[in-house]
Amino acid sequence: MIRNQPFFLQKYLVIRKLIAAISMAALFAGTLTAGLQAQSMKRRESNSGAKLSQDQRILHVLNRLGFGARSGDLERVRAIGVDKYLEQQLFPEKIDDSASEAKLQNLTTLRLTTAELYEKYPQPNQLLKQLQRRDALPADLAAARENRVNGANKANDPNQQKPGAAMAEEMNGSTTAASPPGWWQTRPKGVWP
Repeated sequence: MIRNQPFFLQKYLVIRKLIAAISMAALFAGTLTAGLQAQSMKRRESNSGAKLSQDQRILHVLNRLGFGARSGDLERVRAIGVDKYLEQQLFPEKIDDSASEAKLQNLTTLRLTTAELYEKYPQPNQLLKQLQRRDALPADLAAARENRVNGANKANDPNQQKPGAAMAEEMNGSTTAASPPGWWQTRPKGVWP
């Protein structure tokens, strides 16, 4: 197959095979090197792990498994032991929560279903719509809603000047008579503060 092809194509195929072989060797060497480094790091970690004191070990566990040590955590873990603390973290359902459940007992909303929550505590917009349908909207809420609707209509009015445009005009020097001049307009020309 190679003999029937032109000479430059034969060279190209040989070089391509050579590059593929070198790439495979480099990949294998990189993998081997990474494996050896991992083994040496593992040996170093096992040697350094034995040198930690009990308090250092507890702090390490608290930092790794939580958000760090709070006041009293070191003493609590020291009292129950690191292994017992790890077991509590892995199986939180075994922790006695009777004190917190007693405090939450009077909160009835925690025991309501989602449907009951929506029925008892509707969303504000839904409540307004229901009151409007029944023509039972209080006067102050109706006025607030009307003001909000009118404000939204004014914001969408293309003929009304926007606050940003007014500020840009003021900065460009075309201020209206109602706005007082700024310090840059009252100083004599060519004099800087």
